[in-house]
Amino acid sequence: MGGALDGLSIGYRTVRGRTDAKTGIRSLIEVDLWEISVVTFPMLPEARIEAVKSGDRAALLSAIRPETAGMRVG
Repeated sequence: MGGALDGLSIGYRTVRGRTDAKTGIRSLIEVDLWEISVVTFPMLPEARIEAVKSGDRAALLSAIRPETAGMRVG
């Protein structure tokens, strides 16, 4: 894998939110979380996995591998 899958895709529906009129910053107060997926190219470049607990790494990789077996890198 070599770090090819280190992005996150987070799917949600905003239940309550607001946008600050002065700064334009949107705050999500309440959301319905639909899914979180590990992806190669996240829409938000900062949505990256930076660390995985060493004890959980094997479980994470074995969960990802079946889904990515047919992918080509390069």
